[in-house]
Amino acid sequence: YVLRASYAPASWQGGDAVVVSLSRAGLRPPPDAVLRERFGLTAREIGVARLLAHGRGNAEIARELYVSEATARTHTQRILGKLGVARRAQVAAALLAAAPAPR
Repeated sequence: YVLRASYAPASWQGGDAVVVSLSRAGLRPPPDAVLRERFGLTAREIGVARLLAHGRGNAEIARELYVSEATARTHTQRILGKLGVARRAQVAAALLAAAPAPR
């Protein structure tokens, strides 16, 4: 794990603060080829899955990819099915689980 902290002076948000984040070190999403082989995702679905893994909603995905929200929703549903997860919040974990182990 990597622990990061930053000091935010009083002028920020009305009072002194320390912002702390904790993240897992060394985890990288798998290459596209792994996602194609393991889950049968298309190139477009891989792009959408990566956006889902970053917490994007259907409206944001639609704007980023220049598609309708209905199209983004359809991609999302297909991805959830192919990954075998019930919720979009589970996409990131499913993608990371498919990643090759760090060396």
